[in-house]
Amino acid sequence: MVKMFDFMSDNCKNCYKCIRYCPVKAIRFESGKAEIDSDKCIACGQCFVICPKHVRNVDNDYSKVFDKIKSGEEVSALVDSSYLAMFDEPERFVAGLKKLGFTSVMEIASSTAVVTEEQMEYMEDHRFLKYMITASCPSVYLYVCKYYPELVKYLIPVVSPVVALAKYVRKRRPNSFNVYVGPCLSRRYESQHSEKTGLDASISFSEAVRMMKVSFIDYNEIEPLLPDIVSGSERKNYAMPGKTCDRLVVKANSLNYSMVSIEGADQVTEFLDAIKDGILDRTVADLAMCAGSCLDGPFMHGSNTNMFLALQKLRKHVDHRKKTMGGDDSDEYMNWSGVSFKNNFSPKGIEKPVYSEKEIKDVLVAMGKNSRADELDCGACGYNSCRDKAVAVLSGMAQVDMCMPFMKRKAETMTSAIFIAARNFIMMADLDYKVVRINPAASRVTGISMDDATGMSVEEFIPREYFEKVFSTKTDIVGEKINIPKFNDYTGLMNIMYMPDDQKFMVTMQNITEEEKRRVELEKLKLNTVEVAQKVIDKQMMVAQEIASLLGETTAETKVALNKLKKVVIKEGE
Repeated sequence: MVKMFDFMSDNCKNCYKCIRYCPVKAIRFESGKAEIDSDKCIACGQCFVICPKHVRNVDNDYSKVFDKIKSGEEVSALVDSSYLAMFDEPERFVAGLKKLGFTSVMEIASSTAVVTEEQMEYMEDHRFLKYMITASCPSVYLYVCKYYPELVKYLIPVVSPVVALAKYVRKRRPNSFNVYVGPCLSRRYESQHSEKTGLDASISFSEAVRMMKVSFIDYNEIEPLLPDIVSGSERKNYAMPGKTCDRLVVKANSLNYSMVSIEGADQVTEFLDAIKDGILDRTVADLAMCAGSCLDGPFMHGSNTNMFLALQKLRKHVDHRKKTMGGDDSDEYMNWSGVSFKNNFSPKGIEKPVYSEKEIKDVLVAMGKNSRADELDCGACGYNSCRDKAVAVLSGMAQVDMCMPFMKRKAETMTSAIFIAARNFIMMADLDYKVVRINPAASRVTGISMDDATGMSVEEFIPREYFEKVFSTKTDIVGEKINIPKFNDYTGLMNIMYMPDDQKFMVTMQNITEEEKRRVELEKLKLNTVEVAQKVIDKQMMVAQEIASLLGETTAETKVALNKLKKVVIKEGE
């Protein structure tokens, strides 16, 4: 099958929600990123709907349809009946399609009567079959063909109402470009085989509205119009959950079959398993992969429509539109001659590789599942059991680290290893200022065992006011030096952090006791050096002063003696 949609890997972030909702586990994970395996995919769109990050990327026919309309070619809109629930005034939406450039607008429900006739004829001719499945939903027959190939023989080989109408238009107007407009993603599969189905393209309601906006058309301001082909009220019911054509029910009962209508992947799977095992009596089943049938299609969610509100709106329009708008049920006058309703279903069974018990066990061990007790089968990874996940790993569809309990345990083990191996003092405390846990480094510092420390008041270790300050100000203490004399005069650089999610305090302290001792000793050495230097300076000053005094006395005496000698010499010269 051609890939119709995928995920934008840049924003796909290890949530695994898509695989949890995928009924066939057709999503491969590589480095935590999701990728759809088109060979396994049944185009149900469940992953499209459920993706919380909206990273789905759909290969749509928007541009192709828009180009056909702008070129003036004949383009026919085949509209799903769920449009009656999608829009508050659906006839204005019809008018918008016409103004946009669609040559004709037809309700797909207009073909349900003739399709039902074909189905009843097949039931009459094949009453020997124990089970029969109507296959109007492409995802259903893709599911059966790929995953229950032995049940293909029970598929009623009649085309869906969409294909029947597309073939009708192709027969009457060979040049028409036929476009499905509705909430279904799997119709895009049918449009990929236009030579067989007569359906050339598929767009959603929101894509049709976007075309109108680009063309400056506000359908809410246009006079309402009926479709060119309007179906009977009871025939619009096919879009409703749990609603099967009354005539089909009567026919099934007349042939001694039970008639059931089943929606939703889980219930469809349960039903297919039941008929595979042959445990049911004669049954005709109308199956739909979406839980609310067409009203819960992937593209109904674009308008955030509540499914039950949509159901009410559809019923209201089905019951009252003819009274308010008038018009005949034109589908009763359609000429179906020359239109083939034959459909061929071929088994396309997905090959399931078989792995040995040892191979599976090795993967389980790699996932931390060393015994059956370790296999929680929690489904967090998207698989129903740990063994299913192991098989997916062996098949290249999953990765070992997708196991949430395993990764949590791994993270806790790593955290615990860091906690135990850390050389710094670490303590956890609660809001009652009681010690929750200390690490071995803290135990060595305090001389208190890890077990004994649990439950002790934080004041036995650190003054409580530090914790109260952090809690009241919601500001962490970072790099504050603290001395605790009773722990051998321990000195540390303390950090206290409050963790609101856990409602715990975490204290870490870097031991700087030796550095602090060396700093104190260095300070003492500096002070001693300064004192010694000052003493030397003082002594030198005293010596200098004594020398200066002695020099002064000697100089004075010398001056007196020389002056006397000078006078004697002068007198003798006279």
